[in-house]
Amino acid sequence: MTWSPKFDLGRVKVAVAAGNFVLGKSRAVLKVQEVVPELLRGRQFAQAVIASLSPGDFAQLVALGDGEEFDVYAVELSAPVLQAFDLEAQVASWYVKLQLLDGALDDEVFVLSMHLLEYPMKRVAGVLSPRRIR
Repeated sequence: MTWSPKFDLGRVKVAVAAGNFVLGKSRAVLKVQEVVPELLRGRQFAQAVIASLSPGDFAQLVALGDGEEFDVYAVELSAPVLQAFDLEAQVASWYVKLQLLDGALDDEVFVLSMHLLEYPMKRVAGVLSPRRIR
């Protein structure tokens, strides 16, 4: 298991904050919409999730069957982030799989997966398990 991300998290955050990101449909857009149904608010929520990532949230570098590599993070969202999206009673632990693409003008981030954490994940900062904010 690789304990360092392939993609620079600072560049990822800058690109996402600028709106230069795409969410994969089945394991990102549709999963975010289960929690934040409105499309624009869901996109803003995705930005907030990425902004919440820290180096300690890094879990692993994975390669898909076609060789494409993605950084995987598991993050526990803060109460203020959840409250901003009226999610204080929702699951706070999220799984994020992303890659940074070098664009002609700007970086772009492809978020293949963004969904509620489904099982405990070992990360740099320790194991994160799915849990509810009460």
